[in-house]
Amino acid sequence: MRVVHITYQHSADDARILHKQCRSLAEAGLDTHLLAPPPKPPKLFGVTLHSLNTDITGNKLRRLRKWFTQIKVIVADVCPDIIHLHDPLLLRLARHFCAETRARLVYDAHEDHARQIRALSHLSWARRTTQAALYGHLERNAPKWIDLFVAATPGIADHYPADRTITVRNLPRLSDFEPTHAQARNASMIYVGGLTRSRGIIEMIDAIELVQHDDARLILAGKFDSDETRRAAESRPGWKHVDFRGWVDHAHVPTLLDNAAAGLVVLHPKPNYLDAWPVKLFEYMASGLPFIASSFQPWRDMLSNEKSGIFVDPLDVRAIAAAMEQLLHHPNDSAAMGAVGRARIERDLHWQREAAILLRGYETLGVRT
Repeated sequence: MRVVHITYQHSADDARILHKQCRSLAEAGLDTHLLAPPPKPPKLFGVTLHSLNTDITGNKLRRLRKWFTQIKVIVADVCPDIIHLHDPLLLRLARHFCAETRARLVYDAHEDHARQIRALSHLSWARRTTQAALYGHLERNAPKWIDLFVAATPGIADHYPADRTITVRNLPRLSDFEPTHAQARNASMIYVGGLTRSRGIIEMIDAIELVQHDDARLILAGKFDSDETRRAAESRPGWKHVDFRGWVDHAHVPTLLDNAAAGLVVLHPKPNYLDAWPVKLFEYMASGLPFIASSFQPWRDMLSNEKSGIFVDPLDVRAIAAAMEQLLHHPNDSAAMGAVGRARIERDLHWQREAAILLRGYETLGVRT
């Protein structure tokens, strides 16, 4: 059986799409293809990669039409049994090449797009409302002709028909993250992900400035969402304690985590974050790192039976700094938290369980794995 995953919004090296879903499908024996923007990595994990040209000028509608033309040609050449989409704006267009190829159609909802757009403060109210309505319309009408929905969280799954929806959480592969001994770790706090104000970039930098520990550093691995955010970050007094790595390839993240003392995920209490499942939190745990995380009730409920990190008010810089100091000044306790977190990942918060759910979902479409 042949499957093609299609995205124009995510990179060819996307962790969820390539490193987890496509890799697992190829390992299960499916002829797996990925169509995504360049630069594409070399052929990985038995997945055939096709480049989508995104260097197109014009408005979004014109670009979308050009992308659709490219996609249509490649899909016709691959002739898949299943088309697995990762971008909501492709939903309306996908019906055409699905009809031509008789492929079954899967839509992967990574996020609640309408809710996320409404929370974008840099857009005007009118633009937020219009774009949110567009995405909401696309996803509300999609149930009429989508064969299978794949939701990244249980909350997202609630938006789609229960009899055709599976939840495939974005959890780490156990083999990608192996914890090291606590003695080998340094005094660095680490954050891996998008560098934005709403993800706590300013609070993290201000907190590291307050930490009473001679060797305390803050490692930041990711891309700034704007020049304004970067300038604001670099102007903070705590920036002198920052080791900025820029964007880091997914394959190199485990090495970064190996040498850190704790992982940070101090997202602001925005509506689109409150019920999210941040993959970085689980990657920290998989690496044997204690975490410092936003005190959101769903996260506390999920991890309430073990002490694998410290929950803080993400807007309280002093609380974040105090948690950093606690972990740095009590390395044995920190190591114990990291071990508890790794054990929880091994028990039920790892990708191998999610891959099995994805494969069972494909089986409902007539795919033998």
